[in-house]
Amino acid sequence: MNRTVNKIVLTRQDLSDYVFHFTCGSKAKETLQQILSDGAIKDIKSKGYICFTEAPVLMLPDMFDIFEQYQEPMYAPYGIGIHRDSFYQMGGRPVIYGTEDDKAGLSEFLQWRFVMMKPDEYDFSWLREWRLPKNEYKINKEDIVVVKTLEDEKEILLDFDDMIIDAEPADGGHEIFYTGK
Repeated sequence: MNRTVNKIVLTRQDLSDYVFHFTCGSKAKETLQQILSDGAIKDIKSKGYICFTEAPVLMLPDMFDIFEQYQEPMYAPYGIGIHRDSFYQMGGRPVIYGTEDDKAGLSEFLQWRFVMMKPDEYDFSWLREWRLPKNEYKINKEDIVVVKTLEDEKEILLDFDDMIIDAEPADGGHEIFYTGK
């Protein structure tokens, strides 16, 4: 990248070097434990791809707080982060938001990336979704594990010494920081 782009990227808190696959539902923590036990994120709905978000994890605590109000939350603060450059090299791409007409104009090769969008009616563009066209992604040591609390880290990562993520609620809010190795 040229120097100007690097400077811009460094000033943008809404950009991330990682894409994240978050678990959902009332058993989100258990789902993450299963992913770690299996050593892979799987396409359990047989869609032909696995979904991720490029939203920076530092920007997500308020969203997770909203979702926690539901018995079966759409997303929970448990997941796996993959460096975006590696993800792209594996074939991961951002989704294409649009109308049915837009979808009809896409080649069959791009259909897996399409997501319907109707502003004010059906709009999930806030997800900043990316997809990986695989049935399974094998976790590696460069990936990041995201957990909600330090207690979760101790419980979930007990058998996974080579993966690190800390997420710590402080003063009624969240301070989330992550590292991976």
